[in-house]
Amino acid sequence: MAAPFVSGVAALIKSKSSSMTPEEIRDALTYNAVDLGEAGRDSVYGFGLVQAG
Repeated sequence: MAAPFVSGVAALIKSKSSSMTPEEIRDALTYNAVDLGEAGRDSVYGFGLVQAG
C-alpha cells in the first residue's frame, strides 16, 4: 500500500531536480524517511514514513 505514496514523493523530488538519478532519488527518500519501529529497515515498517517536505 505504500508504493503509491512513495512513487508520488519520488515524482515530487524528480520535478524539483530533473537531473537526479534514480539512485539519488532513492537515497533522498531513505534519508528523509521518519524511522518507525526498530532502528533501520525492518519487516514491519520498511524504511519508515515517507516525507514529502
